Amino acid sequence: MKNFFSLFAAMCCMMVANAQQFVVDNVKYNVTSTEDNTVEVIANVYQGYSGRIKIPAIVVNEGVTYHVTRIGDRAFCDCEDLTSVTLPEGVESIGEEAFECCYGLKSITIPSTVKSIEEEAFYDCEYLASVTLPEGLKTIGEEAFEYCYELSSVTLPEDLENIGEDAFYDCESLTSITIPSSVTSIEGSPFGGCSSLASINVAEGNT
Repeated sequence: MKNFFSLFAAMCCMMVANAQQFVVDNVKYNVTSTEDNTVEVIANVYQGYSGRIKIPAIVVNEGVTYHVTRIGDRAFCDCEDLTSVTLPEGVESIGEEAFECCYGLKSITIPSTVKSIEEEAFYDCEYLASVTLPEGLKTIGEEAFEYCYELSSVTLPEDLENIGEDAFYDCESLTSITIPSSVTSIEGSPFGGCSSLASINVAEGNT
């Protein structure tokens, strides 16, 4: 009898979890708050993601309107045929390993609302050549752009505060970088292995 109730409880938990997830236009979402009606984009393991994808700012499921506020951990991980992604205004964070090993990714549009890019978010996106980071960005996590070999252009925004260890490690095409005066924490060697990096400029007021 005890085993029956344990199995029943487990099934109920699975049903609740599934009820919090849904798919709209081949993009899978997970409800992060039923009070604020917010969702995050998550991995669609049965179909995956490929080509050019534009994530909407809002999605409707069963008559309820949700706001997209996060790209979940590993949401697009290993989507090797993904080439371009546009994220909407309202997204506040890009989760750990969100785009890890997206070898075909060449273009990413990051909205002004993003405050954090978490660990290994773009790890080994080897053909990502340039990225524009929004002015409101506060944190770039550890190894966020590690092994982005083709990344030759990146501008660190004026509001940036934290740069994680190995954040741009082995970005072999990166030639120069400017550290804005807002940065208060640099962990380890975020630009280690950047063999083409000829100059690191530190803004006035930042020692």
